[in-house]
Parts: sequence; C-alpha cells; structure tokens
Amino acid sequence: MQSQSATHASPEQRKGMMRRLRLLMLFLIFFLVWAGVTIMDQLHVIEQQSSRLHELEQERAEAMQHNEAYKQELNRLNDPEYIEQRLRKDLHMTKEGEILFIPVE
Repeated sequence: MQSQSATHASPEQRKGMMRRLRLLMLFLIFFLVWAGVTIMDQLHVIEQQSSRLHELEQERAEAMQHNEAYKQELNRLNDPEYIEQRLRKDLHMTKEGEILFIPVE
C-alpha cells in the first residue's frame, strides 16, 4: 500500500534525487572541462608538429638542391677544360711561356 510514484515522492527522497542529479551534473562539467583542455593541448601539439614538418621539408628541399649542385660540380671536374679553368682562376697557374696579369683594384 505504500507504493509511491515519482510525483508523490517524499521530500527526503526528492532531496536525495537532487543530490544525485547535482553530483552527476558536477561530474559531467568536470569531464567536459577536462576533455576541452585535453583537446586544446592536442591541437597545440599538432600545430607545433606540422610547423616542424614544414621546416624539415624546406631543409630537405634545400639539401636536395645542394646535392644536385654538388653532382654537377663533380661531373664538371671530370672535364679537363674545366679543371684547367679552375687552376687558372683559383690558383693563378699559367701554361709554360704565358705571362699572368693580375688587375689591381
């Protein structure tokens, strides 16, 4: 005979339900705050990593260009005319009987 429906709950039962509801809401708020902070932190890490990736890709492209230039220089060093040109320019060497003129600036 004491079956009570939710609309006819005693004040003490309502008080208990309200406490549980408040506790649940508090838990949900803390969870949402934690999730938001975690997501923001992860977004910051992703942004840093993507900028680092961009920098490394630029460095790689520059290294590839330098590598190509070195390959060309290596191929040119197999050419006797280029070697002679470099000897004359860099080491001021001359052939026998030639006179070297160095302009004064």
